[in-house]
Amino acid sequence: MNSNIALPPIKKPQPVLFEEKEKDKEKEIKEIKEIKELKELKESIKDIKELKENKENKINLLESGIYNTHDDFLILTNLSILNKIQNNDKLVVYKNNFNNDSNRKLIDFEIHIDNGYLRPITRWYQSQCRSETIDYINRLIDISIIQYNELKKKNNKIAMNKYASALENSKTGLNNLKITYADDRTIISKIDLIIEKIEVFRFNIHI
Repeated sequence: MNSNIALPPIKKPQPVLFEEKEKDKEKEIKEIKEIKELKELKESIKDIKELKENKENKINLLESGIYNTHDDFLILTNLSILNKIQNNDKLVVYKNNFNNDSNRKLIDFEIHIDNGYLRPITRWYQSQCRSETIDYINRLIDISIIQYNELKKKNNKIAMNKYASALENSKTGLNNLKITYADDRTIISKIDLIIEKIEVFRFNIHI
């Protein structure tokens, strides 16, 4: 074997210039920035799609006549609770803070049947009395009639029927509430006026 065979010269690594390093760094930063911008763009598109879907869902609810707004849901729920009042049931009203939500202006309270052992303490904690509770019910009926008239302007017959039926059904619970407060003539008189208001409303919509 001939040991005098010449080997190819070994190439020495060329030093990377400082400018080339800077260019590579700038390129890397640019790529990272582009990836970040692309991600933000995708998130923005996603947000826009969600907003569009929410808007479409809200429009579908409006067109379906199920619930016009959050107010309608809360109003009809309160009316349904009135319908379920039994003899000797008492009520408690919980105030909701909707001041930061411009879509929730009509009604800011929820009526609950308070038939627990601690109901006197509950009403004391809520700073309520019989008269105040009846005032809330009166306000609920007024708001319900206002909403009905607004829906009538839009010819939303499905929602109108829901309100008319809920108002009529609430008289059952109100009459039971009169039995609960049989010892208080003032309260009974107030409840009678509320029931009369509902009857006048029912009479007017059938004229």
